[in-house]
Amino acid sequence: MKIVNVIGSCASGGAEILVKDTLISLSKNKNLELELWVMTNVKDSNLQITQNSLNFEKEYTAELNKNGINVKFLEKRSNKDSLKTWLKIRKLYDEIKPDIIHTHLESVTFNTAMGLLGKGAKQIQTIHSIKISYPKIQRFFLNNVLEKNIAISKEVKLSMIEKKFNKNKIKEIPNAINLNKFKNNEKKFQIPKIYLAVGRLGKEKNHELLIRAYSKFIKNIENVEKKPVLKIVGDGVEKEKLKKLIEELKMNNFIKLLGVKDNIPELLKEADVYLMTSKWEGFSISLIEAAASGLPIIATDVGSNSLICKNNTNGWIFDSEDEEELINLLEKMQKLDLMNLKKFSENSIKISNQYDLEEISKELLKTYFEVKRKK
Repeated sequence: MKIVNVIGSCASGGAEILVKDTLISLSKNKNLELELWVMTNVKDSNLQITQNSLNFEKEYTAELNKNGINVKFLEKRSNKDSLKTWLKIRKLYDEIKPDIIHTHLESVTFNTAMGLLGKGAKQIQTIHSIKISYPKIQRFFLNNVLEKNIAISKEVKLSMIEKKFNKNKIKEIPNAINLNKFKNNEKKFQIPKIYLAVGRLGKEKNHELLIRAYSKFIKNIENVEKKPVLKIVGDGVEKEKLKKLIEELKMNNFIKLLGVKDNIPELLKEADVYLMTSKWEGFSISLIEAAASGLPIIATDVGSNSLICKNNTNGWIFDSEDEEELINLLEKMQKLDLMNLKKFSENSIKISNQYDLEEISKELLKTYFEVKRKK
């Protein structure tokens, strides 16, 4: 069976990592021919273009190639080249005649569907967020084109139903990770010294609230030697604004913007607590990774976060606009005794075990076969 996945770019986001890891997992099945089409090169995207992001794209592609998965760039520039891209998609489709086209991100699905009009291609879409950006396109065009819509969580599925997706075409397949990559058998339990947050520097991740709350939390700790550091991994349009905010708050010694990193498992192993302040999420890959690494978690009550971060079990959930509550929870975590920190860590690992990539990949493959057989 020939399967093509299509993504927007080789960015360091959760959806992109999920696609890569899933393809590598599926590549163990020698009866599958796998390809990845990438809509836009990082250099032509509206992402923050840094050497780190360019290196990430190169390494992303190399890892897929190493596992026998071809990567083809459609070279669409942001908000340009639509017709050219549609023609290129038609040409690629005619060359390899894939059995399944699986798209990720609404604009990617739209452009792919436009390119495949009249081809009879069997197309699947994964929706990665509870926020549906183009409900009318989904309802009046894609509902008629797609064979299946995959929701990464119950909350995403409910959002899709609310936006009038065809209920009969929705299938829930949760996000998952390679658990072995994040196992931390040498974890030490101590009063937190490093807090970690991983995510694109966009407004939806709510880093401004995180930075303001963290600065107040730090100022309330009198002993300089006991002040923990917050490391923020990621890049994006909010980078310069956040950098200035950190400087204004005089937090350069305690809040570090690390940019894009390719050693997330190592950073998680070094950290003591994981923070997420998103305004909305689908089913966060980075949150599952944090749990699999045995980190206590403080996260906003959005999307499926409450499936991974459970109150008083492995951390705490709070309202995404409640800065004071975040400060209170940071102080509460900092005062937690080692026995409870260990309990939180063990519970995080137990929760993450439900989201094993190998098992989820089997469910996805089953879906591919179902769609292929459909007449």
